[in-house]
Amino acid sequence: MQNLFTTVMSNRFVWILFVTFYVLTAPTNNYAGTLTDKITPVPYNANKGVLVPKSAIDAAWKEDPGFGDSSWRLCTGWPGGVGYEKGSGYESKISLDVGEDMYEDGSNPNTSCYIRIKFVINGSELLQLKSLTLTMIYDDGYIAYLNGAKVSEANAPASPQWNSSAPEAIEYSQPAVIDITRHLDKLVVGENLLAIHGLNESPSSSDFLINAKLEASTQYESGFTSSNLPIIIIDTHGRPIVDDPRIQADMGIIYNGKGQRNYITDPWNHYDGKIGIELRGSTSQNFPKKPYRIETQDSLGANLNVSLFGMPKENDWVLHNPYSDKSLIRNVLAYKISNDIGRYASRTQLCEVIVNGAYQGVYVFMEKIKRDKNRVDIARLDEDDVAGDSLTGGYIIKIDKPAGEQYDGWEGENVFYQFHYPKPNDIKPQQKSYIQNLVQRFEHIMQTKAFDNPDIGYPHYIDMESLVDHFIINELTRNIDAYRLSAYMYKDRDSKGGKFILGPVWDFNLSFGNGDYYNGWKTDGWNLDHLIDHTGKDFSPPFWWEKIRETDEFKSTLYTRWTSLRQGNLQTDLLISYIDNVADTLSEAQIRNFAKWPVLGVELWPNWFVGDTYEEEINWMKDWLVNRLAWMDAAIENYKTVTVKEVERTSTPTDFYIEQNWPNPFNSSTTISYTLPASAFVTATIYNLKGQQIQTIVHEQQQRGSHKVIWHGIDKGGRTMPSGAYIFHVKAVAKDKTDYTSKKMLLLQ
Repeated sequence: MQNLFTTVMSNRFVWILFVTFYVLTAPTNNYAGTLTDKITPVPYNANKGVLVPKSAIDAAWKEDPGFGDSSWRLCTGWPGGVGYEKGSGYESKISLDVGEDMYEDGSNPNTSCYIRIKFVINGSELLQLKSLTLTMIYDDGYIAYLNGAKVSEANAPASPQWNSSAPEAIEYSQPAVIDITRHLDKLVVGENLLAIHGLNESPSSSDFLINAKLEASTQYESGFTSSNLPIIIIDTHGRPIVDDPRIQADMGIIYNGKGQRNYITDPWNHYDGKIGIELRGSTSQNFPKKPYRIETQDSLGANLNVSLFGMPKENDWVLHNPYSDKSLIRNVLAYKISNDIGRYASRTQLCEVIVNGAYQGVYVFMEKIKRDKNRVDIARLDEDDVAGDSLTGGYIIKIDKPAGEQYDGWEGENVFYQFHYPKPNDIKPQQKSYIQNLVQRFEHIMQTKAFDNPDIGYPHYIDMESLVDHFIINELTRNIDAYRLSAYMYKDRDSKGGKFILGPVWDFNLSFGNGDYYNGWKTDGWNLDHLIDHTGKDFSPPFWWEKIRETDEFKSTLYTRWTSLRQGNLQTDLLISYIDNVADTLSEAQIRNFAKWPVLGVELWPNWFVGDTYEEEINWMKDWLVNRLAWMDAAIENYKTVTVKEVERTSTPTDFYIEQNWPNPFNSSTTISYTLPASAFVTATIYNLKGQQIQTIVHEQQQRGSHKVIWHGIDKGGRTMPSGAYIFHVKAVAKDKTDYTSKKMLLLQ
């Protein structure tokens, strides 16, 4: 045995094979603790060859360690920085002053500076390395190359030249730590080259600074080397991520496909490019684990629509940060339920995230709520859509606190309505006025006895089926914020239906029993009733929810829909099986997440239940859901015998109708078209919402076919009518004594 050991140790080739075999066959430990066996191939005070070029030179300067640089200036010793300082601040960081060649008082100053740092990696080190980190000190920008491959850049032009400048001035504040582990394969046994193209904003800049450190380790941070989930890596080049403004960063996604393992050292094969990133959310921003809003961008910073994780192409995304939700999946589950019952909600993908080299845990990558043919599919509103049918849609309205995102909206009855689409900065005055007036008219009619009138009450404004589905999702989950915060509704053009659709649902951290206030932990009782009774002026649900849900139409629709769903996508076994499957998928990643954020067994706001293990958290949520489903089954069964009273209406053939292609709203006059199926005596009358007759504008025999009538917004006495809603009522009596009748709402501005 001793002789075998001596033989192996004396033969370098055999030794390398032995090490390779050990590395490839040793058990994978995806959570090994702290960093070990760190080496620093390039310290801050490494010897550097420095050139401020006067013209273009061969690209080999950044590619070839053997490139002839004997004529370049040499930077040696501590602190190791290359730069200049014409005021004060960087003097203690600079070992080689290049101000003579870069500052404006020099001869032919240049804003670019080339730096070459050669270093050696031996074979045994290279075989064991699992992580690589570049730390940059810079003012104003740089591009870093490892053996000719670009591995990092910040504040650099898209096509750098020998005399390029940094696009903007950036004052150094702290070192930027960049994880470049994916470039481990660029290292070679023997001599390597770290080349840096330093960039100054202008020759008149009072300072310039570049220094670098390259570190490698046999362990990744926290021992994280691979995952069964996609891995998202974000590099801000040392700039802090704040709520505003959004900053540019690099993002890479490692995703080898469903069921495949993803390694930190794999290429950024799913996405490799620029993003804009900022913090998002309100309360969630206060958690140590931060939420992010992301915009995928091209190299120039413009929006870039991409498809990620099979989701339709877009540029706006969210990285949700489950923290007090220790199941990690409450949003994922709620959105799945919504999509399963036919109501669009954001698509999701569980992942693990690294920001600036630091492991951040399990996140949910998901779509942001936007108008899009694959998200909220309503008509696009352009800046010239300020009249007629095009003015009537589409819109997305948000009910929320007047904080978080830039608030622009109006106050209703104890709620805040906000413009979500078009964005506050894009929406035109006419569009603002239209949608705000429409909601106000709806709230007004809901406060009258005619609130349930099929022609002018809530049936005219809101789609009942979407209302019931929205109720089911928020009641099943017992979402504490339901109806009153992060609550959306949208409207398409009148020619495409034109009613308000409730949804998409959003933000379910405080659901499925995860709440110690507003009865959030209880499985019995209606969530809506409790919120109405106890929120008061603390962002209560819109008052019209209570009035509509007490109608026979709502109860009957709810019973029919719930009964159908309980036999389909909302079967208890299906929901529990889904939770088990997702929890199983997270069985490995949740260990790393809770090692990073040790909150298991700790009571966080607003936890009602506190489990000591992830399994306890999942089991408690499943038990809660089973009990909630059972209570709702019993409660909704009471609506089984509810019948909807038929509204007395005269039979109307499909070819008798009032057309909808006329401008609505209008200012001084409007031309209204209607079609008769047969010759008839026609009476067309204008009423106000109180049912009072304003003016009769047609009272005559007319032939079958299309007819037009003009209303000038005046009453029967010739007086101009005030702005508001009116009813255009057409009654036709045919020769066979058949009565036809139809009504449409007129909106007078």
